[in-house]
Amino acid sequence: MMQQIDMSSPEFLEEMEKTKKFTDKVCESQGWVYSINEDVNEGVTLGLARHRLLFGKRFCPCFMVEPDESKPGKFKSSDNRICPCKPAIEKEIPETGICHCQIFCTPEHREAQIKEKEAELLAKEELKKVSKEESK
Repeated sequence: MMQQIDMSSPEFLEEMEKTKKFTDKVCESQGWVYSINEDVNEGVTLGLARHRLLFGKRFCPCFMVEPDESKPGKFKSSDNRICPCKPAIEKEIPETGICHCQIFCTPEHREAQIKEKEAELLAKEELKKVSKEESK
């Protein structure tokens, strides 16, 4: 059964603040930025804070965390993904511009995300115009 944490507790709120500072430092030290999806960024940050409280480390929230059989009382995740994880640093971000969790990306990737979002909005506006014209 999954352990529950009161996300409005002072302990969780304090850890959440620490985790936000942590992810800011990760961006700064790696030359990364946050992706444009604020909901994903918040969800990943919540997951990192939760894992820190439950397991003592900021395991990637996208992967399962389980007891480490070789170290009683300790935990591990797939590929030992502790943020910022080795796969993100060495493979995901260099090759695709964004990490698996979708929180960290290169500045260039973020710019591409912004342009894509703008293009989507323009396309929606054009579709609205066409629909109005057709309904006349």
